Amino acid sequence: MRRIAIFHQAILFLSVILVLFSVFFLWIAQWQKIINEFSAKNDARRVAIMQNMHKMNEVTDGAKKQIPELNKTLTEVVVDAESILKNGAEMVLSTNNIEDRKNNELISVVGKIAASKLSNNQK
Repeated sequence: MRRIAIFHQAILFLSVILVLFSVFFLWIAQWQKIINEFSAKNDARRVAIMQNMHKMNEVTDGAKKQIPELNKTLTEVVVDAESILKNGAEMVLSTNNIEDRKNNELISVVGKIAASKLSNNQK
């Protein structure tokens, strides 16, 4: 009888150990699920950040491509300003009226200053 009681106690002890292991592994599995969900959210954030960086690179590349066109436009503006100055200087030389000549000289000086500022800004 005593042997049967010891046998029952051993079976009960092994059952308790088995239940504890099961609970422990279920607890680990639950934490693994939480960790995987957290990692998935981080991966989604990482993908969104990479997509935004890619879009920013595209915008930057587009802007870099437009810079030569803007430089070309600025060059055209400076060339136009220089031709206006030359025309103004010719007007100053061709005018016989002293009052008109003074006005044209003033326009010519202002134009020269503006053209020099434009060419300095272009550089």
